[in-house]
Amino acid sequence: MFKIIAGSCLPLILAWLPLYSQDKVLASPLTQAYEMSKNKQYDQAVDIYQNQLRLTGPSPDLYYNLGTVYLNAQRIAEARIALEKAHRMEPGNKQIQKQLEVLKSKIDPKIDALPAFLLYQWFIRLRNIMISAGWGWGLLISTYLTLMWLMFRRSGKFSHLPSWINYTLVAAFAMMCIMYCSSNRYQQHHFSVLMVDHPLYIAPDSLSQVLIPLGKGSKAQVMDSLGEWYKVLLENNDQGWLPKSGLQNF
Repeated sequence: MFKIIAGSCLPLILAWLPLYSQDKVLASPLTQAYEMSKNKQYDQAVDIYQNQLRLTGPSPDLYYNLGTVYLNAQRIAEARIALEKAHRMEPGNKQIQKQLEVLKSKIDPKIDALPAFLLYQWFIRLRNIMISAGWGWGLLISTYLTLMWLMFRRSGKFSHLPSWINYTLVAAFAMMCIMYCSSNRYQQHHFSVLMVDHPLYIAPDSLSQVLIPLGKGSKAQVMDSLGEWYKVLLENNDQGWLPKSGLQNF
């Protein structure tokens, strides 16, 4: 009896072993990176995470881990870029948001973002539940349901149902449109991170008046370009000019 059971299980075990060994191989570089980070071997951990990103493609988890290693190594600008990429791919992730707040507290001088209106904060939290692709699928489904409902309604099959269902479907369709457009616009925004300490100038000239000193890791939205300079908008709504050589886009 034992031989029969062992013989029947042997093919399953042999088929599972390659998958198990493959998982161990894929997991080992990330385990190595984690151990190196714990031992403060930050440069080696960074190399492993960057290599994994090249092999497997963009991932919020990999960008988060890479940003955390950069942050531990006090490489604030690189940490900001990696964590912002992770946040863009998974905007509703609380862990990524918390790590970004830790990073912002280390930037000197600190540029505080303007507090948003309460309803706008609610809107942003709702938008960040999904990325634009998720809202796109929601828009597609709501469009299909609305069209199907209108077809059945015109045929008289659901004429006895209350009219508030029409308004609910239209409201859902409109919300999906707004969320998709807002999320897609946010993901298409052109942001930059300051890689070195540099002042913000009032004009695209290093001899012009300095508006405010900026620390590396400061985030700015590019508004315009002139020669070797970018006109940027800071998180506190200050506008000024920075040299392109000091900024890295993401």
